[in-house]
Amino acid sequence: MKTRGLLFLAFALTLFAGATVITVLFNTPPSTTGIFVLFYVSLFLIAGGLLFLVLYFWQFFRFHAIPPWGQTAAVIRWSVLASAVITLALVLQSFRLLNYPTFFVLLAMAIVTEVFMRRSNIKFRNSSPSKNIPI
Repeated sequence: MKTRGLLFLAFALTLFAGATVITVLFNTPPSTTGIFVLFYVSLFLIAGGLLFLVLYFWQFFRFHAIPPWGQTAAVIRWSVLASAVITLALVLQSFRLLNYPTFFVLLAMAIVTEVFMRRSNIKFRNSSPSKNIPI
């Protein structure tokens, strides 16, 4: 996927999820499970999209050009993990289950997941059968 397509997709998903959250907040009763799931999935997409766009443009200004694909993949990974932690924390707080130890466990799980994802990405990159195939 080209960078422009990725940026458009992230921006469009973020806008669509924002419109969904506004619609759910103002036009539906919060009694059904479907609305509950739709609300939190939309919050996940909003948080992920906004974090991706902010981190991507931070990388863009850091490199003064389009960042390499490895940095873009890292930004995607960081935004997904951070938005998952944020959304899970909000879900747990809505059920009054969130406290400091639970939050630190969520944070530790995100850090361990990031380490495993980074290591698997490095192994995948180094196990290329041909040197001519760009990854």
